[in-house]
Amino acid sequence: AELTEKALQIPGGAYNFGSPNDHHMYDTALAALRALGLPGELAQPDDSRPARCLAMDPAKLRSFGFVFDDTLEGFERCVQAAAGYCKD
Repeated sequence: AELTEKALQIPGGAYNFGSPNDHHMYDTALAALRALGLPGELAQPDDSRPARCLAMDPAKLRSFGFVFDDTLEGFERCVQAAAGYCKD
């Protein structure tokens, strides 16, 4: 949301506004659970289907100065930031 005004200034086209991620869905879910301090057993792989990759290439958007954490870094940063808002 912070970059909306800046985004309106770039040429029209298709852009990936989001975190790059070259990990499979199961690995991404495990990373999210770890970041939250939850047990990895909560994620169950679905071996009956091919692994899904959540790859996203933000290179085109990066050329205009937009930089996003990769998905796993984003999980960590988000959890750390949220901890500052939580009260016992």
